[in-house]
Amino acid sequence: MLRGGRTMSEENQNNIRISNFGISYNTTIAAAVATAVGGFVPAHAQDAFEGIDEVKVTATKRGDMNIQDLAGSIQAFSTEAIRNQNLFSMEDYAKFTPSMSYFGNQSGAGKIFFRGIADAPDTFIASSSAAVYLDEQPLTQSAQVDVRLIDIERVEALSGPQGTLFGSSSQSGTLRIVTNKPDPTKFESFADITLKSMEEGDPSYDISAMVNIPLVEDKFAIRLVGFSATEGGFIDNVLGNTPLEEVYGRTTVDGLQFNTAAVKENWNETTIDGARVGAKWFINDDWSLQMMVSHQSATSDAENTYDPTVGDLQLIAFHPDSRTDDWTAYGLTLEGAIGKLRFTSASAYFTRDSVYVQDTTSYIGYFSTFCYGNTSGATSTYNIYCMQPAGQNYWYSDPVGFLNNDQRNTSLSQEFRLSFSNERLDWVAGLFWEDRDEEWDFTTQTQGFAESQAWEFWNSYYNVSPQVTDIFWRSNDATNWESLAVFGEGTFHFNDAFSITAGARWFDVDSKKVYFVENPLGRRTPSGLMLDGTAADDRACLYAEAPCNGAGVDSDNPADDGFNRINSNDSDVAIKVSAQWKFSDDKMMYALYSEGFRPGGVNRNRGAPKLAPGYAADFLTNYEFGLKSQWADGRFQANVVAFFQSWDDYQLEVVDPSSTSCAVDPTPPCGQPWQKGVTNAGNASSDGVELQLEAAPSNRLSIHLDATWLSSELDSEVPGIDDVGPGSKLPFAPEFKGSLYTQYNWPTSMLGSEEAFVQFSFTHVGSSLNQVQATEGGLFIGATPQMTMQLYQTTNLKFGLVGNTWEANLFISNLGDERGQLYHDITDFEPYFGRQRTSVIRPREIGVRFFKRWE
Repeated sequence: MLRGGRTMSEENQNNIRISNFGISYNTTIAAAVATAVGGFVPAHAQDAFEGIDEVKVTATKRGDMNIQDLAGSIQAFSTEAIRNQNLFSMEDYAKFTPSMSYFGNQSGAGKIFFRGIADAPDTFIASSSAAVYLDEQPLTQSAQVDVRLIDIERVEALSGPQGTLFGSSSQSGTLRIVTNKPDPTKFESFADITLKSMEEGDPSYDISAMVNIPLVEDKFAIRLVGFSATEGGFIDNVLGNTPLEEVYGRTTVDGLQFNTAAVKENWNETTIDGARVGAKWFINDDWSLQMMVSHQSATSDAENTYDPTVGDLQLIAFHPDSRTDDWTAYGLTLEGAIGKLRFTSASAYFTRDSVYVQDTTSYIGYFSTFCYGNTSGATSTYNIYCMQPAGQNYWYSDPVGFLNNDQRNTSLSQEFRLSFSNERLDWVAGLFWEDRDEEWDFTTQTQGFAESQAWEFWNSYYNVSPQVTDIFWRSNDATNWESLAVFGEGTFHFNDAFSITAGARWFDVDSKKVYFVENPLGRRTPSGLMLDGTAADDRACLYAEAPCNGAGVDSDNPADDGFNRINSNDSDVAIKVSAQWKFSDDKMMYALYSEGFRPGGVNRNRGAPKLAPGYAADFLTNYEFGLKSQWADGRFQANVVAFFQSWDDYQLEVVDPSSTSCAVDPTPPCGQPWQKGVTNAGNASSDGVELQLEAAPSNRLSIHLDATWLSSELDSEVPGIDDVGPGSKLPFAPEFKGSLYTQYNWPTSMLGSEEAFVQFSFTHVGSSLNQVQATEGGLFIGATPQMTMQLYQTTNLKFGLVGNTWEANLFISNLGDERGQLYHDITDFEPYFGRQRTSVIRPREIGVRFFKRWE
């Protein structure tokens, strides 16, 4: 019996397998509740005990396999578990996946990390250390796509390196989101409605529907999915003034500035709309062709961040941190048999357009302090941040500003695979190719800049006449990655008890970057490079006292057009070896060695940077030992994994040390343009234990416990970064994270139902750090401190009634109204002024949900 009251026999009627080559499709309410959050059997009115459900996953790319038979750590959420747990977003299911950490301020702006392998939260050059897949399609980006979990067959969280089968950025783990596929055997549909309210904010709703239509019986079907959701806001932007006067007690030439125009209650509302269209054609018993188009659009009016120094769920901002995120994924998959081999071709195209706007009043206020000598070596004679009106030297400024980033990502990928299986040997081999592009245009503007001393400086110092504008900074980045990989993995079964698996992946990545800066808008700054990308004889911008080689010119290098062009190539091999021993029918031990990687890439290199033009791949090596077992005739399941991970030459995104003022450190190069880059920082380690316990004492009671213990720290010094060395903790790596889930079912005829259930879940997330650096160096000392996200705990309750084709429930989320901290954002220097920008989980919500299906 599944959680929610339907029998396994009903579920199994929805699963059909065609031929011996594993071509299958599942209808909407998939079979057993998965492990991790609920791979157990809820109570049922019948007397016979059915045992803990067997959970099938496809992570090996060799067809369906029992999760208990795999030599690796995997947690899975089925369709039923996703709906039963009210899981819609990454933030939702990350709470119940102890090996995975999540942080984010908005939908589509988050990151995930597995097993403590985290570098920096605000990376936009280095690749992610964890991969995200939608069906066969890689969606991994620096800000991960947050796929709404509507009509999803299964979510698989693969902990540890997955470099052989999933490749680039599957360094610490892989998150696979598998959609339900069209079913040509019958018509079916559902409607799902959720309504929520909260004391601190606005109400929320979620409406979704699915219809599966067989157009040719047993041959061809389409599946249509649509959803619309509004997450009510709960952050109040309250009346306040700019931070500079508040800290220093200065009166600006324009007097105090207040955020009157931006004041608003519950201003962080988010709307998410989307649709998915799938079609599947069973050409014959051995071949099928599937097409899928998924689209999602998210609009966030502001971030889920507040300032505890101002008040509970309150902040003072002059502009909302808004974001729009639109993406579409196209997939075409051909599967079939070639003799005794199974062939898979997965073609995919992805496009994403995102725009975000962020308040930078604290950011520009921090830099404007340099105009008055508050930072050693800074002067008012050369500073683009002297925002006081021209002709009013040394009147204090307290500027208001915001940034805007307009970004487009596209990727085209193709994978071909062959697989084989018999009693002794299982293997898969494949070829993967991807062409991926990212381009963004970034501007920062400050109110009144065109009338400021900084503007007057630029206009009089150079023989150029930039357009009159409040935009004092524009940067543009276009990067292309072309990847090629050959991979394979095979398992040899010596007998029914013992087997060995080995795999490898060779990869080659070409990276090309074109980058430029206009400062202010319309004045392109020198790159310091020749047109062919080599260093010029006389680089520009060598000293803080002289912007670029002397008055009247930007550069004495006529070949310097301001474009920074850097190319790199990186190739290597990742391997995997495991051995497993099944010492009884329901107990197995394994040992695993696996590697994951992030390919190298290219930095920006304006001026004379200290960081290298390119950086190399970093590797994660993992030694893992696990036990997967069932006891007491299938009433109890215990899985335990111990892992020891070494992160070699890990990529860390830092501010290039060359931006330090020459007056502070005259060692050349100094006084260079501010820019971020990636360096291969050194070595780190992350060791731990994962535990999954599952019990079904009776058909009415089910219990599940997941936990991860971590020890993640640096093993070596980080060049150029003070106070960071052996023993420094890695960020976003709580030492303990765990979840408990239990449900009790009983038969009833209340309101025409057949069964009732009560559900309790509890999560604990330990404290973690927001960055590896104690403070940023150079200009940012005291402005970007290392901060601790405090531990938090959440409790959820749910009561439901289940009928033959419907379910209704009442639930309370975050019963204790915890302010669980996801991230302390220091990128705009609020701590310098005694303020904070803290991202939190949603407050306590009370809701109802109704689900109805038709067949």
